[in-house]
Amino acid sequence: MNEFVISLQDNHSKDFEIKLSRHIIYRFRLKQVAKMKLLSKGAGKVISKVDNPSMLSERAFRVALKQYIGKIDAKQTLLERSQKFVTDNKIRNSYQVFKQDLYIFLTKDIKARNSNYNFEQKLEKKLATIFPQSNQKPLNNTQILQTCRQLFSFLITESNYSNNSLEFASLVANLGTAQVMKILMKIALICPESKPDLEKKLSSIVNHYQLHKVKDAPWVVKTLEHLLIAFGIYFGEIDVSIAKSVISN
Repeated sequence: MNEFVISLQDNHSKDFEIKLSRHIIYRFRLKQVAKMKLLSKGAGKVISKVDNPSMLSERAFRVALKQYIGKIDAKQTLLERSQKFVTDNKIRNSYQVFKQDLYIFLTKDIKARNSNYNFEQKLEKKLATIFPQSNQKPLNNTQILQTCRQLFSFLITESNYSNNSLEFASLVANLGTAQVMKILMKIALICPESKPDLEKKLSSIVNHYQLHKVKDAPWVVKTLEHLLIAFGIYFGEIDVSIAKSVISN
């Protein structure tokens, strides 16, 4: 699994982004031809095929695209919701209010597969322990950054701690890869300065499994593939307008 470890490095991420962009354009062209009802006449054959660059299945790949680009409940995209959350920081009159709103923001649309796995309760308890002495103080950027960093540490335990991979594996098993990555990306989007922390934490998890076979830990591969797709969309140069057209009905 060594190739997945180095995938987080800039040059490999950039290469993935380019391939992802080409694949999205390919799908866009196919869709345009289909709309023109020319596929039956062989028009689609003149379009050079560009394979899905990820190791996700076609279904999982489409789910990922819809999650990171599509509108949630036909209202706002994940990015738009995140931008709205950041804008609302201006009217939050204390750090306590920020944490309360952050809890709602992160847990919205998240449903555990296992009813006994109470993610909401775990998150609420964690937020309560973060800088409680600052609860009544005005919100500032340092608090936001440190809160996001602590949340990444909470969700993805540092590699020098025992059972770190088991804890994250449990989170993925109970929420699913897509939902876990949605939570992580929400945090990164409201505080881009915390993005390096996310890369470091996930790289630590991947490193733990680098000697394992892919079939022994498929969730690790799915997690990294989701990360590369999300980073390409949110922090790369992919034409999001074309991508939105690809996933639209």
